[in-house]
Amino acid sequence: MKRGIERMAMALLALVALAGTATHLRAAPFSQTRIILEINASAGDGGIQIFLDAPDWNRLEVFDPNGQRIFDVSGAGGAGMTGLTELFFESAEPSFQDLPLHQLLARFPEGQYQFEGTTVDGKRLTGRGALRHGIPAGPRVVSPVEGSTQSPTFPLVIDWDPVLGAFPGTASPVNVGWCPASC
Repeated sequence: MKRGIERMAMALLALVALAGTATHLRAAPFSQTRIILEINASAGDGGIQIFLDAPDWNRLEVFDPNGQRIFDVSGAGGAGMTGLTELFFESAEPSFQDLPLHQLLARFPEGQYQFEGTTVDGKRLTGRGALRHGIPAGPRVVSPVEGSTQSPTFPLVIDWDPVLGAFPGTASPVNVGWCPASC
């Protein structure tokens, strides 16, 4: 009987200890997480941009919708001990001749990208960012006319018609008003 009570007391202590560390098991959200495609029609190139924000993190990984890690960074030395907050980066932007748009889109599939991190005190951070391939057609430069020389103070005039179609080479529907939950 005494041995049974001792075992129950040990089990209860283990549960109390586990409950006390449960806050370390739960993940806190990143303040912001974003991933977007950047297409430069005039230069004929494209890539991705990622932005995130969270207090005092020192490790970050980003996973695509298939669970493949696409980015991994750690703070080291003083930066690792103090912690990081905001991070913005963009990929290289190879020309569509070197990397056709359909191949770029295949490298970065549509869907939810998972952000995983760790704070300097060991707490987990998580977040998500939605990437869509519905890229709107861009504006048309009205003035100055292409090939003309103008003063740097000459105003730039653009005409942005209602977006009714996708960027050439993309097939996903375009919704200009759409914004992921992390906006």
